[in-house]
Amino acid sequence: MKKRMIGILFFVLASALVILVGCSKEKKSQEAADQVTAMDYSCPMHPEVVDNKRSLCPKCNMFLVHKDSLEMQDMHHMPAQEAAVYTCPMHPEVTSDKPGVCPKCNMNLELKETASPDTMSHDDQSSVQQYTCGMHPQIVTNEPGLCPICHMELVPKSSVSQAGVIKVNAMTQVKMGMEITQVSKKRITNSIRAFGKVAYSEPDNYSINIKFPGWIEKLYVNQTGTRITKGQPLLEIYSPELVAAQEEYLIAWRTMMAMHLEDSIPTKLVAAAIQKLKNWDITDEQIQELAQTKKTKRTMAIISPYDGIVTSKNVKEGDNVMSGQELFQLSELSTVWVIAYVFEQDFPFVRKGQSAEVLSPSMPGASFHSDIIYVSPFLDENRQAEIRLAVDNDKMVLKPNMYAEVKISSSLPNEVLTVPRSSVIKTGTREIVFVSTGVGEFQAREVMTGLAGDGDVVEIKSGLDEGDFVVTSGQFMLDSESRLSEAIAGSTHSH
Repeated sequence: MKKRMIGILFFVLASALVILVGCSKEKKSQEAADQVTAMDYSCPMHPEVVDNKRSLCPKCNMFLVHKDSLEMQDMHHMPAQEAAVYTCPMHPEVTSDKPGVCPKCNMNLELKETASPDTMSHDDQSSVQQYTCGMHPQIVTNEPGLCPICHMELVPKSSVSQAGVIKVNAMTQVKMGMEITQVSKKRITNSIRAFGKVAYSEPDNYSINIKFPGWIEKLYVNQTGTRITKGQPLLEIYSPELVAAQEEYLIAWRTMMAMHLEDSIPTKLVAAAIQKLKNWDITDEQIQELAQTKKTKRTMAIISPYDGIVTSKNVKEGDNVMSGQELFQLSELSTVWVIAYVFEQDFPFVRKGQSAEVLSPSMPGASFHSDIIYVSPFLDENRQAEIRLAVDNDKMVLKPNMYAEVKISSSLPNEVLTVPRSSVIKTGTREIVFVSTGVGEFQAREVMTGLAGDGDVVEIKSGLDEGDFVVTSGQFMLDSESRLSEAIAGSTHSH
């Protein structure tokens, strides 16, 4: 009895297990069937590409088509069953539904062929596939071939509906090389290449002049290009006025020492004499030497107050120089300017304080990084604006008047609506893009463009919405087709 109960229990468990496995398989089969059914969209040219939503084919960039549309398209392409018609070759008005003899000329009736494009009515001709030239849209034929003008291969001619929508089938899109992309928002970047030259840094240019008349007795710096350090003697000068100023200082100093009074009038005279020598660029060391030797010097050295390289020498030994005359020009080249010019359309991407890269054709592979310190508020005669960069030049490799190239990478602060630049057709007064409004349907739409950036993109200010699909290749064929259709429509209406 006990063994019988165990056998019954085992049978019940086995039956339950079989039922559960069957239900699981049935559920998985149903899910797989639902998933296949959900793939309602496929590519007309690549039926193996399927998706559950309307998108672009990754192989040919065509729109995926709903399976119902493909079935309807196949039904339209099925040949219609037409009744046989017999007619007389000499008298086409004589027709019959069976073979026989013409009652007028006794010739045998022949089977009438389907109407050719030449015998079709105007309404029937609208359904005939015509061919046109991409370069000469006025060339239209009912058969493929070569253009008689440029000998290019004729391509299938699309049809234009009354609403201005151009219809192009899938095969024609492939032959036209048509490509479609989606309108999206992105941040426009732009890489600007500006050309210019290396120049002296204006704040580091110095002029050394004389403040009293005299004669140059000796030049310590006698050629341009010489590097000068601060405190280095430049020349020896003889000046009667400078000799007299030394005597005034020594007399006042001796008087002050004899009277031993710090606040006396001689003390004030000493201070005035010292200040006069300093005003003539006589250094404290030279005045101190004068006080120690207590002797006037016939000539005194003019000391350089700056570091730099002599870029101009306007004096020679023996010259009689006048007060205010410039003797040398110095320039410190440890920092140089790079002056370049940017075009008007690049202004939105250039601003003061922006970093940039400097290149020179004389130093391949070398680059210098700096910031823009100046952007000109006006344009020159070439409609360009000057920009300046201060570049460190400790190794003295950048030399004034050397050619330089400035590379600036910038982007707009916000994302904007963009399309490929190739999708925009400029007619002179308008800018047109072709928008895909459905499967095989395209419509011309006027847009307003803005800034252009890297990656062949251009900003769209109006005329398109995010998510629209525009034609990026083959749109010139659509443009020529739409223009030809407009011309034909205008000619027909004028009659």
